[in-house]
Amino acid sequence: MSGETVASGWIFVGAGISGVMVSWCAASVFSQWIWRLLAFAVFILAVMLSLNAVDRWLESKNESGLMRDVMRSVHELPPPPSLPRQPTRVEPDIVAVVVNPATPWLVFWPVHATAKDVQANPLLWDVDREDKSLNSLRINQMKYDWIRQDQHAGPTSLLHADDINTVVKIGHRIFGYIQIGCPDCRTIKLYFVYFEYGKGGSYAEIPPGKVPDPRTISEKLIPAIRQDGPQKLFAIPGLSWVQIHERP
Repeated sequence: MSGETVASGWIFVGAGISGVMVSWCAASVFSQWIWRLLAFAVFILAVMLSLNAVDRWLESKNESGLMRDVMRSVHELPPPPSLPRQPTRVEPDIVAVVVNPATPWLVFWPVHATAKDVQANPLLWDVDREDKSLNSLRINQMKYDWIRQDQHAGPTSLLHADDINTVVKIGHRIFGYIQIGCPDCRTIKLYFVYFEYGKGGSYAEIPPGKVPDPRTISEKLIPAIRQDGPQKLFAIPGLSWVQIHERP
């Protein structure tokens, strides 16, 4: 608007001056007052149009200056504050040991982070139970709201007290597995365990991605151990059996 507005203002001024000169020349020739009045009117009109054009030019100048100030103020704003980085989530993991050979207990603790809502479930079978049943023993479930890294859970007996009083006898062979985990744990830990109650035994961590099938254990493996002994257990590939010691 600036260049065109200024040009139009000067056009109006020139037209006004030209009109005044023409009117004054006509008045001098014809000596009539009407021509002088007309020249004066043309001059006033030209001045008003010129002033309007100048006002529009000044207004556009002010607007462009304001926009420059606005844009400058936007560009000069300080950068937004950086948000605090979210800490990297650390998933807890579980390490477990079985202790006390005569009446095995479970001890476990978290690593990497505090573990919450931890559960341990031993699913065991009495191979030599007197009724020859293939049913599993009662699950002596262990629950903990949380366990810190500098704490441990247990020791807690793998066998339920009711089974010790009614089913399991000294010398009975016990086989099964233990499952330990929590909602935030990196993985669920699984351990095979085999022992003769009152004497001793061993346990082995099951490799990740492998899950025991309770039905297969009950219907096939328990009868095989009853007939042939536990030698096939110790021959399962990928397992490292550890003897149950008095303490970790």
